[in-house]
Amino acid sequence: MPNKNKSVILLLHFFLVVNSAIILVPDKFKGIPVIGLLASTILFYISNKSDKKFNFQLFLVSISFFAALLISILYSQNISYAFRKLETGLSLIAYPVVFALLYNCKENIDKKFIKTLKWIFIISLIVFLTFPFSYYF
Repeated sequence: MPNKNKSVILLLHFFLVVNSAIILVPDKFKGIPVIGLLASTILFYISNKSDKKFNFQLFLVSISFFAALLISILYSQNISYAFRKLETGLSLIAYPVVFALLYNCKENIDKKFIKTLKWIFIISLIVFLTFPFSYYF
């Protein structure tokens, strides 16, 4: 069983790293890291068998913006365009689910890894901002 748990942790770490550098992922493929992170987080939550319940209050507060967008469909003249916009905003539901599940298992996540994720994000942001300027010069 520990081997299975280790593979779930590695999968979660992989998708956390990819999501930290998601700004470098082409637009066509940005949904893959989000779905992968959601799936690996659910696997991680199940494999840890956390005694804590899902934090619905945190989840509801987190998706409140998406809920407002959903309600705004009632006032839309172009329903197909509204649904396309909601489709691109589905990550506004996926990330709150991920964070609510990870919040329950936060004691199992290494602080050193969180620091690494922050550095990956900073470096990917620097790369993303530097390349367009160097291209034009």
